[in-house]
Parts: sequence; structure tokens; C-alpha cells
Amino acid sequence: MSVKRRDNLKKWLPALFGLLTLTLSSSCAVTSKDKGSSDQNDMSLEEYLEKGAEKWFLTGKRAYTVQAMMVSKETSFHNELEVTDYTVNDDGVTVILKGAVGEMWASKLPNVISTYTRPDGSALSEKDFAVKDEYINILARPEPDAYYAMYVPFSISVSVETARGDILHSNLPNAPHGYGDYIVCRASENGEPDLSDIWILNGVVFSKYYETEKEEAFEHKDAAMPDLSNEKIFPGKIRVKAIFEPDQKWRLVEEFGPKCDYAYCANNDDKIQ
Repeated sequence: MSVKRRDNLKKWLPALFGLLTLTLSSSCAVTSKDKGSSDQNDMSLEEYLEKGAEKWFLTGKRAYTVQAMMVSKETSFHNELEVTDYTVNDDGVTVILKGAVGEMWASKLPNVISTYTRPDGSALSEKDFAVKDEYINILARPEPDAYYAMYVPFSISVSVETARGDILHSNLPNAPHGYGDYIVCRASENGEPDLSDIWILNGVVFSKYYETEKEEAFEHKDAAMPDLSNEKIFPGKIRVKAIFEPDQKWRLVEEFGPKCDYAYCANNDDKIQ
């Protein structure tokens, strides 16, 4: 083969196979889009409770350590578990908290003092936050059997309204959740879930902050062996049609052989002379 023909082959074969790849990718993308980008079921709290697939279990807050600080200037950060952006100013009452996996959120100083202690268990005071822009370690007060929680599988998004009027959603897109989030509420005086004070906690950190010993164990069930036949795994529903100019088609077969494709030619360059 002449050097000129070999160079021409190298010019148009990549374009041809690039076109075939683009066609296949586009077909797959359309198929995926038709199915929807998310298989989540959106439900209200009432709908999820009525469904009754999961049960409340009694839990308590663990004694865990977080970091806290107040700031001297405007500070912005993103909480990837909540998919929320925060901006905190030097207002004398707002505290930035950093949790077990580095997630950050904001809370008011009186709430922090009442919820957390010093690492030795002694009470916090405003003086502990006098030095700004520096984190200090604080310890959550343990509250055994003071809460109820309910698991929400990753495939379901439940919306709840908190006591402050905020609307929270379980299993938000673009955030890690482990196997799913949890609905959490306080236990009422009569020992029942108090739905007037309810919130969502990300599944990634739930077991770090709350007890899981009383959560019902997952019930294992036998499953049939899936159909792994070629027809099921490679259904062959995507059809691609490549159009050649007549002279190029015959030249490809006659001059380079029936086995010639771009990969073959690239790996056997020394044979194409």
C-alpha cells in the first residue's frame, strides 16, 4: 500500500469510529432519559406513615464530640449532607459547628450551651467562645431513650415540616446517604413519637449521633437467581447504520481485508505499507 493511502486511512477511520461511538452514546442517553434520571418516590410524611413499610424505634442521643467556633468576619460554607449553603456573620450569637464527618452547620449560642458541654462534662458558657475563628471541642449531652426514629430507604423522598416551619426532604439528590436517611422526633411524655417536633437526619451520620441498638434488624429473604443470559444482559435493541461512499466501502474490504478496523490498523501499522 502506498504511504499516501495509508495516511488517508488514518485520517478518516478515526472520524468514522468516532461517529459510531457518538451514535451509540446518544442512543443510550435517550434510553436512560426515557426512564427518568431518578427512581425516587416523593411522599409526604402522612403518606409514608400510612404506607407502614417501616416502624418507629426508640433511640437516644449519644455522647459525641463536635467542634464549634464563632467568627470575626463573614464566613460562608456548604453542607454537602444537607445540600445547603450557610453564611455566618459576627453577630455575637451564631456558632459554626463541625460534625463527625466534617459536615458544617450553624446554631445559636444559647442552644449550643444547653445541648453541649465541655469535653470534661462541665457546663459551657459564653466565655468558652471568646476567642473567635478557632474551633473548640465540645461534647453532646447524651439523652438515652429520648427520641424516636424511622428509616427511609434511599429510593423514597419524604418531606417533613419542622417545629420552626422549615421543610426538610429525605434522601436529597447530589448528596451521600448511605442506605437512606432517618426521620427523627422527640418522645412525648406518654412515650409516643411527638410529631410536632420532627426533622430529617442524613443516614451517613445517624449511627454516629443516635443509638441504633433498638432498630429492627434487616430481614433477609431468599432471592431467585437472576436471568444472566446474553439476551437479558445485552438486549441488542440499539441499531446503528453506518453509511459509506461506495468507493470507500469496497476499498476498505478489498485493500485492507475483512478484519481491518481502526484498532486493528493502529496496532498493525507496520503491516500497512
